[in-house]
Amino acid sequence: MTTSPITPFRLARLLGTIVDFGNPMILATCPDPSGPILDEIVEEIQAQLGTSPSKICVVDCSDLLAQLRENAATITLVSGLDDWPVEQFRFLDINRSRLETRKAILFIVLPTTGTMLLRTAPNLSSYLGPVLELQPDQVYMSEKEVEDRLVELRQYYGRTDREIQAAAESGALEADPDFAEWLVLMGRGDLV
Repeated sequence: MTTSPITPFRLARLLGTIVDFGNPMILATCPDPSGPILDEIVEEIQAQLGTSPSKICVVDCSDLLAQLRENAATITLVSGLDDWPVEQFRFLDINRSRLETRKAILFIVLPTTGTMLLRTAPNLSSYLGPVLELQPDQVYMSEKEVEDRLVELRQYYGRTDREIQAAAESGALEADPDFAEWLVLMGRGDLV
C-alpha cells in the first residue's frame, strides 16, 4: 500500500477543495486511529472550513451504513474498522453504493487495516481517493517559516496584516482557510 504523508492541517485543506465534488472518500492510516489526532482533524476542519464534522465509531458494516444515513454533517470521520473481521470488509465492498451519501467520508484506520481493506474490498477501493498517512502537525513553526508564509499570503492576496486584522475585527473577513491561517500566524487566532 502506497501512502502520502499528511498532517491534520493539510488534510483539512484537502477536504476543503474536494468536499463539494460528489462523494469524496479518503482512507487515512495512523498508529492510533482513536487518539488525539482525531481531535486535531476536527479542530482544523472547524477552523478552516467553518463546519463541524461528525465523528463516528462503528462496530460493523450495518452500523456504518445506519450511522451515515442518520448523519447530517457534510464531513464524517469514521473509525472502529480496525476490529472488523475480513467478512465485514467484503460486506462493505458489496454494499459500497450505499456509501454514496453526497458527503465526504474519511476512514481512519491502522496501516494494517488499510492494507486489508484495499485487498479485500477492491470495488470500494476504486471509490477511494488518495490513501494518506496521518502525521502530527508540527507544534511550532520557526520565526523564519512564519514570516515566509506571511509574505506568501500578503503577495498572493495583495493585502496587509493590518487589513486582514481590521476585517476580522469588524466581522467582514471572508471565511477562508488562508485567512484563518494568516490570523493565527499573526498571533491573532482569537479572531478566527
